[in-house]
Amino acid sequence: MARWRTAHGGDICRRVKARLHLRRPWRGARNVGFLPCLLAALACSAENDGPDARGVDAAADRASETGSVPETGVDSSDGRGPSDIEAGNDVGAADTGTDRGTTDATSDRSIADSSTDPPPDAAEGGPSDSGMGGNDASLEGGGEAGGSDGALDRTSDNTPDRSGDGAGDVNPDRGDGGVRKPSGVFGGGPFYHSADTVMPTMRASGFSTMILWSIHVHTNGDLVLNDVPIFSNGSYVGSDAAWPSKVASLKTAPTSVTRVEFSVGSAGVADFETIESLILSQGTGPSSILYRNFSALKAAIPIVDAIDYDDESNYDVASTVALSIMLGDLGYKVTLCPYTNSSFWTAVYNQTNAQRPGLVDRVLLQVYAGGASNNPVTWSGYFGGLQVEAGLWSRHGTNCGTGDTPSSVRTKMTNWRSAVGGGWMWLLDDMLACDGQYPLEDYAAAINEALNP
Repeated sequence: MARWRTAHGGDICRRVKARLHLRRPWRGARNVGFLPCLLAALACSAENDGPDARGVDAAADRASETGSVPETGVDSSDGRGPSDIEAGNDVGAADTGTDRGTTDATSDRSIADSSTDPPPDAAEGGPSDSGMGGNDASLEGGGEAGGSDGALDRTSDNTPDRSGDGAGDVNPDRGDGGVRKPSGVFGGGPFYHSADTVMPTMRASGFSTMILWSIHVHTNGDLVLNDVPIFSNGSYVGSDAAWPSKVASLKTAPTSVTRVEFSVGSAGVADFETIESLILSQGTGPSSILYRNFSALKAAIPIVDAIDYDDESNYDVASTVALSIMLGDLGYKVTLCPYTNSSFWTAVYNQTNAQRPGLVDRVLLQVYAGGASNNPVTWSGYFGGLQVEAGLWSRHGTNCGTGDTPSSVRTKMTNWRSAVGGGWMWLLDDMLACDGQYPLEDYAAAINEALNP
């Protein structure tokens, strides 16, 4: 699948909504009973149930909860479409990104590109998404945030938690042993250009995984988030000095977010070709530019859990495995985001995990655009028992008339429940643009409730 544009904030800011609902703790009744003893003694017993320990439920669950922690996660991929709806997405002459709409205010991927983005980004725009592939998406997986529910819910809690907890999370409300399946969302420009409003919105969304899309690797090793240079020569060089702390705030309670990833690559760019070339010339040791820049990213934003791969053109196993081992040594997990070429992705998975067991811990399958014909049941049989997490494309385009609604997402995820390890959405940029008709939280609830009934 192809991710065609660079996502920006623009007028999306005013559409962003953060909802916070606090539930009042209940107090149990104090019962005091007196029992007369024979002849002279009296014994007095008192019991105090005390206030509900849950205080504030941060999970975006739509049903009442009994005190479990919600799931946090999400992911999306690069936008695709004839026009860019969000001002500032990486648009091309014919922007095929999900970030469609009006024209791009700062298109870094257009034939007439006014930005300083290099030629490879110009190819990001195309008439069609080459795959659910071109996805910028990584579905997240998220662990649960802890004592209080991590995402904001709409109602009071009385029944088992319906929002998804992070993968492997233990939820005492459930009778299945407590394993919850994560929900994720991919997002582009809004994560940088509208960070002040988007980060709080995502903390309250109910999604457990945030995938920031997409890092492009330039020939000198610079890491560029869409149109914004962020790491160069081993240092953070972003125009917003406070941005690393804004990303880190995604995991600040109350929040539903338990996992944060950066996605590398997209359709129509040469990021993985560049990575292969840099590894051939410099290797992946501490002196290499890839090591220094990804190390700088980890140092600046320690809460980043994983690097997602959206390779849609190079498909070189050796260099991809070498990159993965380097990232593992730096403290990252690795996520794969395929839409086609299963033999490549399984080779990367098998060879990487043979050297570093568990390093590749999630596979975010694109089931939209170029990957619309993918069957999650089939793909879940490719990765040694690791179930893929299925990704869908939210409503987008003119009048938000194209793509999946929260209702259709719920139906599809319910049908795949036994075969997938989680679910995610592409693309946050579109979801914010269509939030008035199809609330962001509804998508999170659809995934969380369908996969964690």
